[in-house]
Amino acid sequence: MQSKIEIPCILCGIGHLQMDKKLRYGGIVAPLGIALLLLALIFGCNSLRILSLVATTETEYAAREMVIFYITIPSFFGCLIGLFLCRTKKVIQCNHCGTTQAAE
Repeated sequence: MQSKIEIPCILCGIGHLQMDKKLRYGGIVAPLGIALLLLALIFGCNSLRILSLVATTETEYAAREMVIFYITIPSFFGCLIGLFLCRTKKVIQCNHCGTTQAAE
């Protein structure tokens, strides 16, 4: 069993600092990131299904290109933005007063 080093809080003097993970962006940003990620994944999967249904004949080549350009590529970037908004960071937080400091 590892011994846990308890560092006293400088601000309140009562609590101890402990490692924790917090969302980088608070408030409404993180839920929006999760919603954007889910919607982008749904549209991305649907666009792949549409691409499998569209025949590769020369007359339907334009429709296939439109599906790739207007649905697949934006949903990929939507996934990236959603992942970016849902990132976490390591912080050191007091268990009594809640003082937070970035842990590098």
